[in-house]
Amino acid sequence: MNAIDATVEALAKLKMHEQAIGRLYKTYAERFPQQAEFWSKLSRDEYLHAKWIDTLEAETRDDPASLVTKRFPVAAIEHSLAFIEKLIAKADEPCHFGKRA
Repeated sequence: MNAIDATVEALAKLKMHEQAIGRLYKTYAERFPQQAEFWSKLSRDEYLHAKWIDTLEAETRDDPASLVTKRFPVAAIEHSLAFIEKLIAKADEPCHFGKRA
């Protein structure tokens, strides 16, 4: 994989990661209404981080090798994404007492 492809792939995965964390926090906001404001703020922050990655991608277009993609191993990001998706699914499950908190 060349430097351009590696950079594009790493940034795309990092953006997906930020968005997944945002979804997780949004799910927590729905799951725990007494702390919804807290979790909603964190969710918005994660979506902002995803937008920053768009900016970073635009800035690295001219010199994709300037981003050291070895710092962002795609396999590690994918592993973390899978874990976050499991957390989201678990948060959507009914609580032990048969009703959501």
